[in-house]
Amino acid sequence: ARDAGLTGIAFDNEDYENDIWDPSITCPGKNVDACQQEAVTAGKTVMQAIIAKWPDVVFISMLGPYFGDADIFQAVLHEAPLPKHLILGAYTVGMNEATIGTNATYVDGGEKFSVHTSAEADADYALRKTTMAQSSNLIPQAIKTDWKNAISLAFTLYDEQAGTPARWQEDIRVNAQAAD
Repeated sequence: ARDAGLTGIAFDNEDYENDIWDPSITCPGKNVDACQQEAVTAGKTVMQAIIAKWPDVVFISMLGPYFGDADIFQAVLHEAPLPKHLILGAYTVGMNEATIGTNATYVDGGEKFSVHTSAEADADYALRKTTMAQSSNLIPQAIKTDWKNAISLAFTLYDEQAGTPARWQEDIRVNAQAAD
């Protein structure tokens, strides 16, 4: 992809109910906390390998680190996470951590389809960027400031069946203005 002139990689890490992120598959016999720590390490290792071959890669995952923190997940999506969500999010925590101090960029794709106003976008942005960096136990204290500065946030749009062209246009405007 790099040699073809592309800027980066888009990774759709949603499991579509196949449970690939479920702890029973990703780290059998371990509790969720231990599995999350393994997932952080694995995500960091994978991103370091990508950066070794592609130092200025831009890597976007549709579902981001906030999936790894139950409180942030709940605040963003208004539902409780499943254990598989916590593992998926932890993996992307490691990916962003690996970009700190490099020319690579990790982008949280922000796959949440209910951001329709500037106030909703601002609240979502603050939760995923600032609150996550300050409060998540997955992010080591020593890198909390670097974490916030390293992560780039995007917003994913969905053309709802009941949507109108005006709604679609407004969603694009709101989400594009809020994104990094």
